[in-house]
Amino acid sequence: DRWGEPLLDDNLLVLVNGETDPVRFRIPDTSPAGRPPDVWRLELDTSVPGPQPTPTTLVRAGDTVLAPGRSLLVHWSAADPQH
Repeated sequence: DRWGEPLLDDNLLVLVNGETDPVRFRIPDTSPAGRPPDVWRLELDTSVPGPQPTPTTLVRAGDTVLAPGRSLLVHWSAADPQH
């Protein structure tokens, strides 16, 4: 910002699998130096039919996620871990 303070914002991680078979993705470490690794919460999984709520799924940098065939997974990480 104009006072020299770092700006923090929430992050989205979008994983797209256009293949018919499931694909494994490794969660990247996107946290700034000096901060603990981000914790990502699954917000959307297009392989789940309908507007049913999904159980809370948390992943961290280095974890692997299995994306079903022809699916899109959206993970959210808060800039403020207390958020």
